[in-house]
Amino acid sequence: MGLDNYDGDGLFGQTVTAAGTTNFIWDGQDLLLEADSDGTTQVTYSQTPNVYGELVSQRVWEQPALAA
Repeated sequence: MGLDNYDGDGLFGQTVTAAGTTNFIWDGQDLLLEADSDGTTQVTYSQTPNVYGELVSQRVWEQPALAA
């Protein structure tokens, strides 16, 4: 089970799980990106300029597999 945190505007700000921490970065009402606890971008979003704009694109960064 994770812990979810919201900012002062009621927007989803952060989630903490056993897998790690994800921070959600907003521009007004538009979600821009997701970053890990080190600030490394994991996902970026492109949206139309509307309140809760429509998602235009999403890019997810893949982490290289660790050698066993």
